[in-house]
This record gives sequence, structure tokens and C-alpha cells, in this order.
Amino acid sequence: MVLAAGLHAAVALAASRPTLSLRSKPKTVVYTQASRLTGHLSSGKLGAVVKLQGRVWPFRRAYETMAKTRTGAHGAYSFEQHPSLATQYRVVAPASGATSGVTTIYVVKAFRLLGCEFTRPRYTHRACGTQRVKAGTYTLRITAEWIYPASVYTTEKGKPIYTYYRERSGSQKPPRTLIRQRNVKQNANGASATIFRFSKQVVVPRSSYSWSMSACTKTTEPEDGFGLPGAPGSHRCGQAKIPEKLPLSALG
Repeated sequence: MVLAAGLHAAVALAASRPTLSLRSKPKTVVYTQASRLTGHLSSGKLGAVVKLQGRVWPFRRAYETMAKTRTGAHGAYSFEQHPSLATQYRVVAPASGATSGVTTIYVVKAFRLLGCEFTRPRYTHRACGTQRVKAGTYTLRITAEWIYPASVYTTEKGKPIYTYYRERSGSQKPPRTLIRQRNVKQNANGASATIFRFSKQVVVPRSSYSWSMSACTKTTEPEDGFGLPGAPGSHRCGQAKIPEKLPLSALG
């Protein structure tokens, strides 16, 4: 009877201990941008101290406290983080002993469009937006920049860039899929950025016309902690065709 009572007390104690939820958005963040981690302490206590702990890829070291705050109404809390490499996060509430589950935030390179133009002899149209280009044959030239954390720059700048393009005549809607084009090289642009250039001969009709272009490098996250999780090319980069609607951050 004494043993049974002790077990009952232990179960009751475990059941009464508060729990912590944890969510991150986005789960894949563009380098230099922020991800928000939110959750609730199940007791709903106001003013309870909660600590955000993290460990950076390759996830072998102990968790370190990266920030702390107090719960608000209904036990809610929020943190903002700017990771440079894949990072595992959890939240602890020291007073109650509650620990959340683990969420991993992955980091992908930042992209910046530097230039876009349609050129032909004695005429250049410098725009990639909705402005109408005169009918004719052009060379489409795109110049863009990738931005990386310094810790992975040497590895990442040596990767070939897979480019994709497709045009659609008779409609202003973008094509549904893009077709792989030739690979292009990255050229160093300072200590943590590269520039790449894409060019293609295109024929602009007199009717409605639309086009779309994309680019990617294959992820090596398991090796350097940067990019989407998984094997190189596991996120469509390098395939013969890709959906046009896929953002750059979803390719790897």
C-alpha cells in the first residue's frame, strides 16, 4: 500500500508540471533575416522567466542560453533570432523545470538583384518588371549577388550555379515550369558575397509575353551547416525542370 501511494504521488506530480510549447517561423531563414520563436507555458503564469537555449551545427556542444524573457498573458513568450548556420533551439522555464521540444532553423544565402536588361544594337531596356519591352530579338542579361556567412564563404563560392529560364507568349501569366539552362560561375565580390551573370537570347513577340528565371546551388548542409537539410540536389536544384512558383530559398 505504501509503494502504491508513492507511485500515485509521483504520477500526480508529473501530471501537474507545466509544459512549454515551441514554434519557429520561418523554419528556413534567409541569411541576415530573422526567425521568430514563440510558444506558451501551459500554466498560463504571467511573468515566469523563460530562457531560449541553442546549439549551432554540428550540434555536438551543450546548449547555451541565447536570450531570456518573461511570459506575458496566458503564458505566451516570443524570441527573435538571426542565425548564421543551422541551429537547434529549445526553451526552458527554470522555476518549473519545464523544457520544450527542439526546433531546428536552417539558413540559406541571401539574394540581391543588381541589374536586369534587354539589349540589342543601339537599344537597351533596363528593367525586369511589368514595363513592356518592344518586340524584337534581344540578349537578356541578369546580374545578381549571393551573400553568405564568412564561415562558409570559401566552400559556397566555389559551387556552380544552376540556372533556369522559360518564356510564355500570348499570356502575361508566368510559365508553370522553368527549364534548366547552362551553369554559371560565382565571382568573388568582397569578403562574403559573390556575383553571377546570366544571359540568354530571347525573342519578344508583339503579343502578350512573360518570362521567369531562377538560380540555385546544391545544398551541403550536412557538411557545413548552411543551406537546406538533406543531400545535394535533394531540393530540386540540378533537375531538368523546376516549378516556377518555387522561391529561391526552397531550392538546394
